[in-house]
Amino acid sequence: MIKEIEFDIVKEYENEMKQSMLTLASIDSLYGEFLNGVLVGWAGVKKTKSKYIFKTAFVRKEYRNKGTYGRLLRYRMAKYSDKPIETNCTPMSFNNLLRNKFKVIKEYKNGCKKLKHENTL
Repeated sequence: MIKEIEFDIVKEYENEMKQSMLTLASIDSLYGEFLNGVLVGWAGVKKTKSKYIFKTAFVRKEYRNKGTYGRLLRYRMAKYSDKPIETNCTPMSFNNLLRNKFKVIKEYKNGCKKLKHENTL
């Protein structure tokens, strides 16, 4: 089950997020997926007047490769479909974004990329 969550609920995972170079800075809304009452992953959204920016998608290590990232992505895409959607990604999340119709609009030297959903190009 995915629902909007408070930022405090992920505080205990801050060190793990920092190791992945992720932060909760500049996020307006945060959504989490729960399995059997356990928070397994979360993802944020920054809202601007002209677009939505998907930020800080994180899945706890023991729950990775089980579809949580994709479910959080599709949940946010459905909820925020009225404006263009952009995101920055790491090599780890890149293929999942491509499968969900995001297109590269900028490449960075560190291997990260800026993407935009193809329905809003």
